[in-house]
Amino acid sequence: MSPIFSKTIFNELRREGTLCDAVIRVDGVSFKIHRIVLCNSSMFFRELFCSLSPPSEHQVFSFSQVSPIIMSLILDFIYTGSVLVTEENVLELLAGAECFSVQGAVNACCHFLEQRLNIKNCVHIWMLAEFHKCPKLRQKAYLRAPVFEAVQHWINYAPQERQGHMATLLSKVRLLFLPSNYLVETVINTDVVRKSVSCMTLVIDAMRTLRESNLERPLTRARLPSAVLMTIGGSERESLTDRMDFYDVRANCWLAMESREKALRVLHGCVFLNGFIYCIGGTDLLNILSSVQRFDLVSHNWQELVPIHKPRKCVSAVALNGCIYAIGGTDGSEQKLAERFQPEDNRWVMIAPMLECRSDACAVALDGKIYICGGLDHDEPLSSGECYNPKTDRWTMIASMDSGCASARAVAYQDKIYLAGGHTYGVSLCRVIVYNPLSNQWSSMTPMIYARRHFGMAVLEEQLYVAGGYNNVSDLCKVECYDENTSRWHAVRDMEAPLYGFSFCVVERHFYTASNLPKLTTVFPICP
Repeated sequence: MSPIFSKTIFNELRREGTLCDAVIRVDGVSFKIHRIVLCNSSMFFRELFCSLSPPSEHQVFSFSQVSPIIMSLILDFIYTGSVLVTEENVLELLAGAECFSVQGAVNACCHFLEQRLNIKNCVHIWMLAEFHKCPKLRQKAYLRAPVFEAVQHWINYAPQERQGHMATLLSKVRLLFLPSNYLVETVINTDVVRKSVSCMTLVIDAMRTLRESNLERPLTRARLPSAVLMTIGGSERESLTDRMDFYDVRANCWLAMESREKALRVLHGCVFLNGFIYCIGGTDLLNILSSVQRFDLVSHNWQELVPIHKPRKCVSAVALNGCIYAIGGTDGSEQKLAERFQPEDNRWVMIAPMLECRSDACAVALDGKIYICGGLDHDEPLSSGECYNPKTDRWTMIASMDSGCASARAVAYQDKIYLAGGHTYGVSLCRVIVYNPLSNQWSSMTPMIYARRHFGMAVLEEQLYVAGGYNNVSDLCKVECYDENTSRWHAVRDMEAPLYGFSFCVVERHFYTASNLPKLTTVFPICP
């Protein structure tokens, strides 16, 4: 049977609702589907359906990553091989197609954008192509090189009169922010540049700087950020990694940091406190750990501290009032226990246990209290949350979420708790919900672009960032930032490698500048 005939038959069966064996539900709209058809076109659906043991017939799969209209278009493409791309739907369709790993629909969107490239939209399209890993579209968008081309076009309009201004104008172009191959293949081969000794000197100096420093972007800039994001440990391509990377929001780049010793762990707790990064518990993939280490940002050394009372992974860690709290986790069974670390004494002290057992939950400090939400208990995702008051050493229940989740991440932001992602029965989530302690209520906000669990989440310069994690198919290197003014998530620079089960913390400026500046080994550029 030919593929075209096969698609036609299956599409007719889908429209009739015949022989369908599952339902996809998006925002209350149901789509009957044939699993085998979706498995043939999407690794996302193949992984999802094959993970069910045993698969149940007519199971309902709910998604919040896309709208019903976009899901309908994606299914149309899967069943017919074609999709109607318009200026109104291309951005949402591109994000949805990549989220569900429907590469053909991604290619259709990229082709549509490629046909509409112009000098006004090329930067925006380049950013989209970079975020969605569309190399052909990214290259075409970048070759518009608006600033350099604008200079070149102005000179070429009246070359005899204007070429004497080329060196002055070229000095205003940020040559160090251009890829080295663009300098070699395009800029230096431009006639007006080759005819000017001053222009050639500018370009050659830029190329030499890039080559000698092995950087695609300069580290120096007018102002250093007030803080940077830092990743610690985790799993990279199914192996433990000892890498520690910084994200600099001002330069939109990742920087690798050198450590004199190795610290390998995943699914651990982590906090930044008084110039040290503390890693608590977790696993080295062979054993569940009770060990506690801290990293000195000045000496770049790891120091072994007194262990927690009980080995456990997926432990929740939070800093409050100069102390560190390790809460819950699992050693094969979920725990209620909670303990407090006093750095000056190098001592863990047991505090009141939680009211419920939970591991893989998210803990946040806010207004002198600790909030912990979600998690797992006997493989059941929890919707409940608790609040700990250190003054009374008591836990109290707070309002439950609409549905349970584990492996989510949460931060304190604008006097509220923002909880994102996680998973429910193995399906990663992109939802974001907000808890208001004053009203004891949860509310929904704009979901992330990508579903993810065991990822990193932090607040940097009054903006929310999420990075890495796992999305049902593979580990992610994607990073998103939430813009409160537009109520939308947008892409920033990807991490250098996909990471899962790592820690994410904010390191304040005075701990990485001047005399105690960390030794940075690599800068990962904004564009490859």
